[in-house]
Amino acid sequence: MTGPQGFRTESLDVALSSCDLPITRYLPDGLPAGRVILAHGFSRGPAQMAGWAEHLASWGFEVLVPTLCHSSIFDTDHAQNGADLAALATWAGSDPVVFGGHSAGGLAALVAGSQSGDTAAVLGLDLTDAGDLAVDAAPDVSAPVFGVVGDSSFCNSSNNGLLAYAAAPDATVMRLNQSDHCDFELETDWLCTLGCPDAGGDEDRLHATLKGLVTAASFAAMGDANAAAAWWVEGGLYADEMIAAGTLSPE
Repeated sequence: MTGPQGFRTESLDVALSSCDLPITRYLPDGLPAGRVILAHGFSRGPAQMAGWAEHLASWGFEVLVPTLCHSSIFDTDHAQNGADLAALATWAGSDPVVFGGHSAGGLAALVAGSQSGDTAAVLGLDLTDAGDLAVDAAPDVSAPVFGVVGDSSFCNSSNNGLLAYAAAPDATVMRLNQSDHCDFELETDWLCTLGCPDAGGDEDRLHATLKGLVTAASFAAMGDANAAAAWWVEGGLYADEMIAAGTLSPE
């Protein structure tokens, strides 16, 4: 469900030590409920995170969506992407921040969460690891880690993000049944769907569930324990409803 707030966007470049980082900033009309940084996957872009950002902004969150500088076949540096996200959080101001991302963007978010003193939570959307960077960073994340994984395939490196979640001190993981790697983008495009197998789930149902999980994790990071309990814990109202329907399974 879309939230009650209006929002505006602005585009700018943030000067970091590794690059000038282009970002789109989503600013709610009212006092922000918190800050979220959302990172796209490898060789993807901010358009694939726009739907999640718009949804969170409608619930009052300030959302920063960067175009990662080191996420292409010509320049691949996942560790630097993570450091850039941490630096972006510093640039934005010393407020609690949720680092989130899809695929390799989730890896960068976990790395950032292990480095930033402002980390309120890390949110992985079908996170994929590379060279054990996420596994190595996870033990240093002192904040809660929330992860949603899809059906195993080569596009999510056979769910190798689960190893990173297992290494985190405080991780809660849900499996979104009948979801493929592209379902975690909003919106996706043919560059993803052409190469990744379709898991056959209903896209509207999957996206509605993901919106609930993403929003609840963000509110939980800002201190609303009831939000996490409702969506992320067995016994919670929406968690039990989704589990009974076969949409979600705890990992």
